Amino acid sequence: MLHSASTPYRTRVTSMVDQEARSLLLGREMVHHTLGRMPVQDFLDKFLPECPGHPDEAMLSCNNAFDAIPKPERNKDFRETSMYGKITEAFNAGSKRCPSISFFTGDGGGYAIKHSELPRRPSTKRAGFTISNPGLFQMFWQGKVLDFASDKGNDFLFEHITDPGQKNQAIADFGQMTFDAVQMLNTQFRDFTFSVSMTPHTARLLRWDRSGVIVSRAINYRRNPRQLCLFLWRFGNATDAQRGIDVDVHKATGEQEALFKRLIKEHVILQENLAEDSEVVSDRLGRHYEAGKVFLVEVFDEGPDTMTEELSEPGKMAEDASDVFSTSSTPKCPATETARPDIPQEATRGHQFLVSRPVTLPRSLVSRSIKGYWAVDVQSSKVMFLKDCWRSAAPGVVKEGNTLALLGEKGVTTGIPTVVCHGDVRSVNGIVSSTATSRYIDNRWCQKYMAHAPNNCHISPRVHYRLVTGEAGYTLEESIAGTKELIKGCQSVFDILCTVERKAGIIHYDVSSSSIILVASGQSTSFGAREALLVDWELSAPEGRDDIRKWRRTVWNTLFHRCLLAGIHCCRQALHSVALCHFRQCWAVRMNYHITTTCPRCRIAGLCSIALWTLASTVELFA
Repeated sequence: MLHSASTPYRTRVTSMVDQEARSLLLGREMVHHTLGRMPVQDFLDKFLPECPGHPDEAMLSCNNAFDAIPKPERNKDFRETSMYGKITEAFNAGSKRCPSISFFTGDGGGYAIKHSELPRRPSTKRAGFTISNPGLFQMFWQGKVLDFASDKGNDFLFEHITDPGQKNQAIADFGQMTFDAVQMLNTQFRDFTFSVSMTPHTARLLRWDRSGVIVSRAINYRRNPRQLCLFLWRFGNATDAQRGIDVDVHKATGEQEALFKRLIKEHVILQENLAEDSEVVSDRLGRHYEAGKVFLVEVFDEGPDTMTEELSEPGKMAEDASDVFSTSSTPKCPATETARPDIPQEATRGHQFLVSRPVTLPRSLVSRSIKGYWAVDVQSSKVMFLKDCWRSAAPGVVKEGNTLALLGEKGVTTGIPTVVCHGDVRSVNGIVSSTATSRYIDNRWCQKYMAHAPNNCHISPRVHYRLVTGEAGYTLEESIAGTKELIKGCQSVFDILCTVERKAGIIHYDVSSSSIILVASGQSTSFGAREALLVDWELSAPEGRDDIRKWRRTVWNTLFHRCLLAGIHCCRQALHSVALCHFRQCWAVRMNYHITTTCPRCRIAGLCSIALWTLASTVELFA
């Protein structure tokens, strides 16, 4: 259900202030992640198949369905805003064109919301009523004068537009659609979403996921309105899973929300050594909890059977969405251990966790798309960390949970997080939730290159994956008690890297200030002397692997790698002595930085960046 899909906003989300610059950047970025000119009927049959209970023959008549939408006239100025209201009216069509869905006009286009999610107030029916929360959106549409794509020749995206100014505008419009899709995926528990791009004569259907976007051929809705009407009809009758909703997430009960709030508050006090009545506690609690927005997330533990598995293929994945009609959309009752009949028995070791506000959010559509939560285990009532991401399904890439389990087998017992459970997210009928875009790269209709950039398509398969670890703390850039904790934490991480390389032969490849967390256990550690853990092991790999892609090697990672392979163990004491001197210099720089910078987070981020740069430079001396 949609109310189960809406997730609270993160309190601090970085974004570009200049909307036009952001849209241009996103538009140019998405050129390399777009597959196009999918036949419209194939698009509908694959992604929105006909509902058995609501056949296509029962939909509202398509005759003159969109004729009221204005179109440019010769020698007259045409404003795209004149289309918005008429498009909304045509899509609504007395609530019968798209059953159970209402459309509203917004900036640059509009959006769709379930009838059950609308505020029950008379004001919702007045002209100009809008809802600005993308956590409620089911899909969105954009209305523009120019089509960003072409169905002729090899020039698929933008190249059919010859005027430089108009081309930049088309790129920015496509970037704005990308931003809208990112907003929907970030603010909801959602795997993918749909949108419609409208021009005065044509429409295109789009499906967005974490691998990219699939664009249909143009629909001339004035000559042939049936295909666009069919999309709206099938979308209105589709199940939540077919619309992209994560069906493993449900709204928490009032008792569960109260439990979550209490335990998270206690954990905040423990991690930062705060007084219970301190005003800071409320602010810190607000980073992890929002009233009325606590959800129950299921994680199906794959257990030790797949500990050393290296994936050569994503597993069983859906080729289309036609088999989800047989599953009821009724939310399942909360339980500690779940055994869904539609999932293979070997993958039903279910755990349930309470989450609310994420501490990390992805900034781009196409990425690992990591969302991190402080979570509460329903069974043990302990605070843990839940990592929700879209892992790479490329051959040779091992699941992060398997990597951590392997490190434990090799004797690495300190400095790494403790795995509680992990596994791929399963949709209905036991199907692994994966990106669909990557499965259509080799289709004959696929136009995956542009004339100016041949073979420059970056679309890779991804699988929805969840990992739960036993430690929940603050990253190095979020919370540093002082010089002692900074130096001790960074030294501990370097010791961890050396130990892991020596015992397991694995290189981390993703060391940064955000991959180092500080945790107070309440027993042997406290604020100011917390234990440092190195997290984010999904990009790690055994040393000597020649097939490791270049994107997994950052400048600092390469320096660490060279250092470890050079046998640095014998001179670690000398290394640490030099590193200590550098860290003291960094702290002095930080104090000087304090004079000119008023933002505490900027000061800490700058400090961490300098510290890591210094440590990497020190390592280079011994490489």
